[in-house]
Amino acid sequence: MHQKKYLRRKLNRVIMKYILSAALLSLMTVVTFSQTTIEGTYLPVKNTRILQVWDTAATTMPIPTSGANQIWDYSNGFSSIMDTFELAVKDPLATPHASYFPDATHASFLRSPFALADSLWLYFTVDTIGLRNLGYYSDKASSPGLVTSDPTEFVLPMALDYLDTLVDYSRYEGLLTYSGTPVKVVRTMLKTMIASGYGTLHTPDASYSDVMLGKEVINQIDSIFIDLGAGNYAFFSANDDTTHRFHFLRNNTFASTHVMQINTNAAETNVTYGWYTLPVDFGSIEGTVFDTTGFPVTTGEMYLYRENSNFTKNDILATTNIHNNGTYQFDSIPYGEYRIAARPDLASYPHVFTTYYGDTTDWVNCQTAVTSGDTAGIDINILYGDAQTGSSTLE
Repeated sequence: MHQKKYLRRKLNRVIMKYILSAALLSLMTVVTFSQTTIEGTYLPVKNTRILQVWDTAATTMPIPTSGANQIWDYSNGFSSIMDTFELAVKDPLATPHASYFPDATHASFLRSPFALADSLWLYFTVDTIGLRNLGYYSDKASSPGLVTSDPTEFVLPMALDYLDTLVDYSRYEGLLTYSGTPVKVVRTMLKTMIASGYGTLHTPDASYSDVMLGKEVINQIDSIFIDLGAGNYAFFSANDDTTHRFHFLRNNTFASTHVMQINTNAAETNVTYGWYTLPVDFGSIEGTVFDTTGFPVTTGEMYLYRENSNFTKNDILATTNIHNNGTYQFDSIPYGEYRIAARPDLASYPHVFTTYYGDTTDWVNCQTAVTSGDTAGIDINILYGDAQTGSSTLE
């Protein structure tokens, strides 16, 4: 009898230990998966645009808190709105200054409340590493000219996890005509950004979950040189400044990872300015996938890629299922340029290739889907390979 009680107590302890271990493992899993990862798939897509609502007198705006599972409430934080500006992403070849930036994959025309940061054609690259600024051309009547960067400024990586730290050094140099005077400008910038928090963000427009806070410390020196004649530039002045910039990032399907941004002084006692985004120009993309006999494909997945992507896993903007009547639909897609692939279920469609819009397996030269509203008729006829004959061995 005593031995039975002892065995029962021992068994109960084992069971409780197992239950506690399982509960702890479950809790650890929840914590791990609740963290946010910002992915480079949501870097800009050509021919998309957003609106930036600026507040340049945001001195009473709260400083963001760091840590896990934060709630940042800025629903009433923008009390002295300056203006709303459009930020459009374009094909560099369709812009007036593309010849200065032959390596650019994207370009933007930026308006802002600040004189020297207004009416700029920005040129940048988006690749498997991330987003990098190459420089800009100012079309501002009071300060036209070209400024390029070397080393280029690294803005965002293809993946940003909680507590990741990025350090970047960049240098900009160029010639501007400022209020009729030719000047050379040189900017050196050392940036350190840490993904210091994640949680929920409330803006005046909407509430967003799974938001990452990137806190950036920027040490910047702006030097001005005056033209004394015949291109002989002499040093005039330098401004050494340290600011903090807070990026609120999210894996949005609208045109940008940036939901909101605010800038503060180095002591973080004063917000100098801020802006939040208004997504615009949304539509859907839909079509039908057919097999070689003309019948609809009944099962599989569709993949949406950025134009000029590298077609890796990290370049997938969105996925959706192929319905049993062959149709598919991507919802809430910003107007822009995309490439689309059909991947039928191999169990139902053996020997099938991944087929891109334009009925080709060539992902480099497949047809581009250009959207400017609800876009229908993006149909794909899948392609097959020959069935294997005989036996093969891969060593």
